[in-house]
Amino acid sequence: MSNSVVRGAATVALAIALVGGAELTGLASSSVARAQGNGDGWRWSITPYLWGTELNADVRLRGGQEVGSELQFDDILDKLDFAAQVHLEGRRNAWGMFVDATYLALSDDTTHGPISADTDIDTGIYEVAATFTPGGEVGQFTAFAGARIIDLSLEMRFSLPEPLPSVQRTSDKSYADFMIGGRLLHPFSDRWLLELRGDIGAGDSESSWNALATVGWRFGNDLDNAVLLGWRHMELEVEEGGRETDVTLDGPIAGVLFSF
Repeated sequence: MSNSVVRGAATVALAIALVGGAELTGLASSSVARAQGNGDGWRWSITPYLWGTELNADVRLRGGQEVGSELQFDDILDKLDFAAQVHLEGRRNAWGMFVDATYLALSDDTTHGPISADTDIDTGIYEVAATFTPGGEVGQFTAFAGARIIDLSLEMRFSLPEPLPSVQRTSDKSYADFMIGGRLLHPFSDRWLLELRGDIGAGDSESSWNALATVGWRFGNDLDNAVLLGWRHMELEVEEGGRETDVTLDGPIAGVLFSF
């Protein structure tokens, strides 16, 4: 098996892994909650969520060759072994912070003619940011700045026709980006609200940008919890070893916010 075939297959797997991690990141706003918080004045919210995205990944290899990949949401679920995503956010007066953590374990078995490939991918996506709401507790616009880190572990095993030996390739990568953005909360009534969020980032990746719109329905004795439904679009560009990977994600997103 030639090194170019191995590198090409690994590149496509890397694109899918990056998409798998990015597809479920971030959904919550502590400004939805109206609870009084604990004794030190902090208000907290926690949101489990899911992004039912479709994806397109285009990989440009050295020499100008391009490899494309398109996956529907059910295709991604077929490759998913385990997933955990949660968003935690707190605010005190005008200042706050959020932490978003995603872990995904993906596996795939493919056959190309006489060659079969088994791929195992573990991906961790972590966002940490500080937030500032100029209007304080009653403010509807929030700015944020922080970091997005992607940890990727990739193992590929290629089975070749006899008498050729099998080939194994492993890779451990970490990408760290600075991100900055803002969100706007518009309540229609006591129970219904609209939230818009956008951010851009760069660093170890060439560039990334993200846009999100959700409608929330509040529930609970103090209307401090919410069901969130919406749509999200994200684009990411990564360059690695002379290969450029463009990933586009687009689809519905849902989560349930609990405040305390």
